[in-house]
Amino acid sequence: GLQRAQEQDLPAWQVAQSEPADRLSGLYGSALASMLRGDWKRADAALAAARPLAASDKAATFMLDLLKLDALIARNDAAGATALLERLLAAPAAARSRALLLAQAQVALLPASPAPDARVAAERLQTWVALHPEDASAWGGLSQLWTRLDQPLRSVRAEAESRAAIGDLSGAVDRLRAGQRLARTTSTSDGVEASVIDARLRELELERRRLQVEERAGG
Repeated sequence: GLQRAQEQDLPAWQVAQSEPADRLSGLYGSALASMLRGDWKRADAALAAARPLAASDKAATFMLDLLKLDALIARNDAAGATALLERLLAAPAAARSRALLLAQAQVALLPASPAPDARVAAERLQTWVALHPEDASAWGGLSQLWTRLDQPLRSVRAEAESRAAIGDLSGAVDRLRAGQRLARTTSTSDGVEASVIDARLRELELERRRLQVEERAGG
C-alpha cells in the first residue's frame, strides 16, 4: 500500500491528476509514504515538487513544512529541524499552533539538541496542557521533556495525565502512586509537584470508584 502511494510522484500519475490540487495531494501522499518507508531521497524530491503547487496557499505550504519537519526529526537532523522550526515559529500565529508545539518538543528531544531548547519547549507545553488538560499527546511529550530535564516527579505526573486523558484511569493512578513513592525516597523532590500528585491521585481515585459504581449499577 505504501509503495502504491509512493507512485503518485511518477509522471503517469501527474498527467492523470490534471488539477493542481490533485497533483499537490498526490505528491504529499507520496512524500509521506516515502518517509514511512525510510526512502528519504524520494520524500525530499516529492516535497520539492509539491512546493511550487502550494505557493499561493499558506495553509498548504504550512502542511508541507510540517511534513518536512517530521522528516528531519525522523532522521535526527537536529540542525536542520531547528532551523526550519525557528522559521515556522516566527509566524504571527505560531504560538497558537498545537502542531508546532508538539514539533518543538520533538526537536528538543533529539540527541543533539541543547537542554535550554528542552526547557523552553517544556514551559510552552506546560502552558498548553493547563488550558487543554485532555490533550494526551501533549502530556506525553511533556513527560519526555521533563525526563530529559531530570525532573522525574514532573515526568511521572505528566505521564499519568496522559493516561487519564485517554481514559486509562487505572494506569494514571498507578503512575501517580509511583510518583508518591518517588517523592518519599528522593531528598531533592519538588514539594509543590508532590502536593499536586497527591491531589490528582485523590481526584482520580474518586473518579475511578464512581465509574465502578456506575458499571455495577448498570449490570
